[in-house]
Amino acid sequence: MQYETMTARQAVIHFSKNKYQGILPVLKDLDKKEYNRVRKVVHDAVIGRISDKRAKMLLEKYGGDTYRVAVNFEVAVGEATQ
Repeated sequence: MQYETMTARQAVIHFSKNKYQGILPVLKDLDKKEYNRVRKVVHDAVIGRISDKRAKMLLEKYGGDTYRVAVNFEVAVGEATQ
């Protein structure tokens, strides 16, 4: 399987278009609080207010192997800056 790097927002929007409708009916029947939480995360991504932490929670819990979440820190090497 090939993966493409996306922002947290882009990944959650991708989730909303590809997996969201499949899990909503199940969540609505099982756990209304979790159902509302998932809907809120997706809504916030659509309007541009999603954090990496919330996107990670959603995609790791409901995304399956379609999504891989990694946090990267990049540091300049070479000349030291202080």
